[in-house]
Amino acid sequence: MKMRLVPWIVAFLAVCSQMVDADDIVLIQPTYMNIGRSYEVESAGVTEKGSTAVSNWGATITGYFGDEFGFLISGGVYFPTYAVLKTGGVTIKGDVDDGGFALASDLGAGWYIGDAESPLSFILGGGLHTNILSLFAPEGVELDDLVTGVLGLSVQASPKYAVSEKITINATLRVSYDIFEFLSEPEPPAGPAKPEYTGALSWSVSAGIGVRI
Repeated sequence: MKMRLVPWIVAFLAVCSQMVDADDIVLIQPTYMNIGRSYEVESAGVTEKGSTAVSNWGATITGYFGDEFGFLISGGVYFPTYAVLKTGGVTIKGDVDDGGFALASDLGAGWYIGDAESPLSFILGGGLHTNILSLFAPEGVELDDLVTGVLGLSVQASPKYAVSEKITINATLRVSYDIFEFLSEPEPPAGPAKPEYTGALSWSVSAGIGVRI
């Protein structure tokens, strides 16, 4: 029985050794994020399309844990500032005056590209993406806050430049296609004209510092 444990012990020690030698880094970045939503409504045989795009500002923390390949995880908190609504051929634009918030996270795999002789390196990756957007109802209006959450797939790229052994400056471009909506409050009205989520793009641009750990 003890002999059967030997391969597992060797594998465990190999993983631990790999993690010790890994190029783990945490990126701390102010972020602009554009969150999209698209819907279709079918009524009396006619399909109408609508979409929203909400601009948000906030901060994202991203961790890369591995060597040439590794885990890539990020999370952020953002605050909506501007929204564009398109429906029935009409476009409505305006500031988000009543406030709200957005949350986003990504979990997947990453690929580290770099040369020990060069301070410039890249992290490429992709995986699962989720974001939740909440817009507060105006004061004095009997409406519920709007909350919508989606799940999809994302890709990202982060060039970074080492200014010291432990510190880098970096930027990140992240794009996700949000496949389905898992949260919608208040619920759309039932019936033949109930809006159906049809998928949409969300994207963000970040820049900040990285700390090797």
